[in-house]
Amino acid sequence: MHIGLTCALPNWYLYCADKFHFVFLVSDIIMYYFNIFLKLIYTTYHQARTLGVSEFVIRHEVAIRLIFFFGILLIMALWEFVAPRRRLTVSRTLRWINNLGIVFLDSFLVRIIFPAAAVGMAAFAHERGWGLFNYFHLSYSLAVALSVIVMDFVI
Repeated sequence: MHIGLTCALPNWYLYCADKFHFVFLVSDIIMYYFNIFLKLIYTTYHQARTLGVSEFVIRHEVAIRLIFFFGILLIMALWEFVAPRRRLTVSRTLRWINNLGIVFLDSFLVRIIFPAAAVGMAAFAHERGWGLFNYFHLSYSLAVALSVIVMDFVI
């Protein structure tokens, strides 16, 4: 009996007869993606050296977050698959879809709520007369310019 396996690799359609061949197939797949990963690391390292680490992180912040998120997700999924802590009561697929839905909903809400919360807190502080520039009588444009400069030094 042959087990058909279609891989995510370009034009690779492989058939495995037993677990021995399957292990070699999986190791080939891992090595293929590991080589791509090493090339990515190599180019990233040289880009970071030419840009400087701070500039590189600022330019690629979203990609870095996604790489860490999906990397840890993959490690945890493999860990759960290899060494489950308890018997499944709900299908793994349904549970993962629900958990990833919560993660994406949470990320979406945080991206919407945090900027609104910052603006709301600023308006609240302005109404109460809190803040350094409320103690000095400065023009609005000068207060904004100084605020941007101070925030630039703080961040």
